[in-house]
Amino acid sequence: MTYEDFEDTELAAILSSLRDDVDEPPLGFEERLREGIGRDLWWRAPVRRLAHDRRTQYAAVSLGGAIVGAATIAVILWRTAKRSVTEPRIAA
Repeated sequence: MTYEDFEDTELAAILSSLRDDVDEPPLGFEERLREGIGRDLWWRAPVRRLAHDRRTQYAAVSLGGAIVGAATIAVILWRTAKRSVTEPRIAA
């Protein structure tokens, strides 16, 4: 399959313009990269352990439910207050 087999000639032009030669990275780049990644991602293991803990999942679901419940109550109270301000009551 060649680039001309694609229907999009613009894509074919872009792909054919790519260079085939790749610059080699400097000496020691791979080791420095691994060291930098290892140092910057020190938090992954504790976060992964916490995310897979069943107690944390239950706590997150409970907190989410409490937030949804509080938001629902707030919306109901807000609508009730808005309705009482816009609709005057008729005195009997």
